This record gives sequence, structure tokens and C-alpha cells, in this order.
Amino acid sequence: MQGGFSVLIIIREEQETGVSGFKVSAADRDKLQLVKEHAEKGKFDILLVFMFDRLGRKSDETPFVVEWFVKKGIKVWSVNEGEQRFDSHTDRLTITSVSGRLTVKAKKPP
Repeated sequence: MQGGFSVLIIIREEQETGVSGFKVSAADRDKLQLVKEHAEKGKFDILLVFMFDRLGRKSDETPFVVEWFVKKGIKVWSVNEGEQRFDSHTDRLTITSVSGRLTVKAKKPP
């Protein structure tokens, strides 16, 4: 912290051009796999996206993509929606409803 403010250093920016997060599975998205690879290597600790739907638009897949990063110790932030956390059952419902259709699938809390 400097002068009461946190300093954020942008390490890298990735952009997928012409790739649909609805039509293409997360496993088949090259840029998303590259970001996950960098996460595995500890190259960053915060993933910032404009909106969570930039990570994917499949309601049965996107919440698990976000949760994967969180489980790796990466804080996932959206410019529009804030930080996504998985501290409770409600957090899982929130990311599901943000990322997709009106159908909600969630795990029961442990």
C-alpha cells in the first residue's frame, strides 16, 4: 500500500477475438487455457475481467471456471460486478445467475 491506496500492476492482458464463450467450451478456448497456465505458474494473483460473462456464457460451465481460479488463490474481479468469492452457497448462486440463463444449478454447502 502506498499512501492508503493499493498499487495494482497489470502483468498481462489477453483478449479473445471472434471466439464465442457460449459456442466454444472453456477447455477449447486457447486464451483461457493460457491464462489458466499462467495462474498455475503463479504469474498473477488477481484476474480482472470487464464482466464475468467474458470468462464464459455457459451457465453449467462458467461458475466452475471462476471457482477454479479462486481455488488456485487467484482473486477474480469484474469491473462491473466486483469480486467473486465462494465463501457460501449464495456466492455459487450469484455467479451462476450472472453468467447465464435463469436456470440455477448449485452445490449444497458442505
